[in-house]
Amino acid sequence: MTPAAFFARCRRDPKTGCLIYCGARCGGGYGEVRHPGGRREVAHRFAWKLAGRRITKKRPELRHTCDCRPCVELGHLRAGTHAQNMADMARKRRGRRSRRRLPPGVQPNRGDGSGKGYQARVSLGGRRLHLGTFPSIAEALAAVDGALGRA
Repeated sequence: MTPAAFFARCRRDPKTGCLIYCGARCGGGYGEVRHPGGRREVAHRFAWKLAGRRITKKRPELRHTCDCRPCVELGHLRAGTHAQNMADMARKRRGRRSRRRLPPGVQPNRGDGSGKGYQARVSLGGRRLHLGTFPSIAEALAAVDGALGRA
């Protein structure tokens, strides 16, 4: 795809400043560019390379600071590692557990079949620790914070 064809498919969102790729989308909601020969690439990676920026083995992922998957605005993209991307996701509460609006380390209790209460779990020294089951989210979070030394 030529740069002109790529940017012809982009529109600026005046509220967020995002440059939204309006072409094809892949299953995750990211813009998708198709190259001659059928090869596909997510639009934000294509825009990054188009600007002459490199994606290295040391920092192989691009993170959206705006949390808008079809955004290709270079100012909203940061190169980083998978660990940085996952930490960013957890900090911004965008993960699977975040959809349930529970803090990291706290999950609904399904162990005893009652479905009541919340379990507190942490990873320390490479081991997964179950801290207990608590009647409220606040109590479970306090246990997590205490175990991680954030109390």
